[in-house]
Amino acid sequence: MDLYRATFAGSLLLNGALLFQSHRSRRADNNNNPKSDPATVKDEERSEIDKESLKKLKWRFFPIYLLVNAADWLQGPYIYPIYKDRNILILALTSCFFEGSLFLFIFFKFPALKLSHKLSGSTDELPFGLIFAILMCSMMFGSLLYKHVSTSATPLPAQRILTATLALAAMCFFVPGHFRDERITLWCFCIFELCCGVYYPAMASLKGKLIDDGSRASIYGILRIPLNVFVVLALSTTKEGRVITIFIIVIVLIVIFHNDKSASTALLPYLPVLPSSQGASKASSWLRERMALSEKSWAKSVELRGRMAATHPSNPQVPFFPTDFLKYPFTIWDFFPATWTCPHDVQRVGRLGDGGKWVCGMSIYESLPAPRENVEIRQTPKGGPDEGLVIYSFGINAESSFEAEMLERIPSARIWGYDFSVEGWGPQIAATYRDRTFFKKVGLGKTNKHESSPPFWTLPSLMQSNNHTYIDILKIDVEGSEYDALDTMMDAFENTRTAAGSSVLPIGQVMIELHLGDGVHLDGPNAGANVDFGRFRKWWERLEKMGMRPAWMEMNLFAVTLGNQKSDPRCTEYVWVNAKDERSVLWKA
Repeated sequence: MDLYRATFAGSLLLNGALLFQSHRSRRADNNNNPKSDPATVKDEERSEIDKESLKKLKWRFFPIYLLVNAADWLQGPYIYPIYKDRNILILALTSCFFEGSLFLFIFFKFPALKLSHKLSGSTDELPFGLIFAILMCSMMFGSLLYKHVSTSATPLPAQRILTATLALAAMCFFVPGHFRDERITLWCFCIFELCCGVYYPAMASLKGKLIDDGSRASIYGILRIPLNVFVVLALSTTKEGRVITIFIIVIVLIVIFHNDKSASTALLPYLPVLPSSQGASKASSWLRERMALSEKSWAKSVELRGRMAATHPSNPQVPFFPTDFLKYPFTIWDFFPATWTCPHDVQRVGRLGDGGKWVCGMSIYESLPAPRENVEIRQTPKGGPDEGLVIYSFGINAESSFEAEMLERIPSARIWGYDFSVEGWGPQIAATYRDRTFFKKVGLGKTNKHESSPPFWTLPSLMQSNNHTYIDILKIDVEGSEYDALDTMMDAFENTRTAAGSSVLPIGQVMIELHLGDGVHLDGPNAGANVDFGRFRKWWERLEKMGMRPAWMEMNLFAVTLGNQKSDPRCTEYVWVNAKDERSVLWKA
């Protein structure tokens, strides 16, 4: 019996001796208890009988008790999500096998290098300190590489990075297992350490998306159990010469789960395709609650709108900017406040002042992956499922700071721009992003007038020409033509219904500047002067009926501040989000 077996046997004997001594001490305590009188003896005898009955009852129901507790434990808040959610289960297996292989690698790397060194015929001692430093540098390089790839202009999803890392790690052990060359072994081990540097941030990113914050620490602790079991079994049953085989089998088992052709069976598919049942359900519930609160606030403002309009004797011909403030303390914009709160972040995009826009859910758009093929937008672009984030921009006027920042921050963004008054985009868009833009010198109109000068197109016609059925973001500043243009859009999609049967516009979000006159002199020279209160309200409420909700508003005071005479605030910027839209990425987040 060698040293290790003798030590193991000795530890078993010592533990057995301690258990036997404890048992003898309890027996001795029971025998030394005094018995005072017959009544006490009878009570003790009765107690012994009760204990015997209780012992029999315990042994009879002990298996059932174990099953009930096991079922309760498996249905707990930390175990249940692991085997219920396929993504978390696959992450658990990946963590177990890859990190287990890493622990085995730590134990066997130097023996493997010594074996390769010996087979090369060299008798020199290996520089273990230098080798360790090389491997640590390789891991650091892997971490830097992940940061570079994940934050580039076209970032790769963590799922794809991790799958490629696992495949490369498998090759790092497959090659030295067949080619017993010292240099190949060292270089493969360096690449494996590089894979480890990529693995940890990629795995942390996926765990953060899949596992809820409240249970993350407990689930992480549970995931360590199979990892430790795997390492103990592997170390206790594996000899030095068989470690390469173990590495290959384990990591190949992880990689074969991956099927890149089908997202539904992929090892780590894109999260929007196969979301976490726990995390997604909580996010979906939170989103529904936020939207319900916003809808309630908006509905109240609609009710107040009707009441306030009824107070004016000329309703529905209410002047936009009444002169008698004490009698009618409101303007047109007070009837249509932004009472629907965006449930996501709201960020300013583009320059401050005129030209910049507020965007609901900017971080959601930024997180979208770029299309697989970054195809340059041609003069006759073709839309499709890989089009990316589709943005239409009407009214450019040589100021494109909004579009430039959207292109810079959203790798998936593709922008179609239209303006009959300029020759192209403003200088703000860098040349590196021009391949994701398209410009046409036409105006947005109520009807198609392709042969006129300048030519005018309707929004549905432009969508059809581009082979688009949906617009994620619509930016529109067309100096009063917005009313007729959007009327045509609503006419075209009046019969487009949601699953609930409601009419809905195929637009996710709108940034629009509205232009009006005074609501009284309908033949005035100002943009939108031909629109009165009745027309505006009907137009606005039709948009609301088709899903649009005012989430932000900003007064454009240039109409007030420019010039020497008093002027009314006739221009206002609005952000509408489509609350009924079932295709918007904002509601899938």
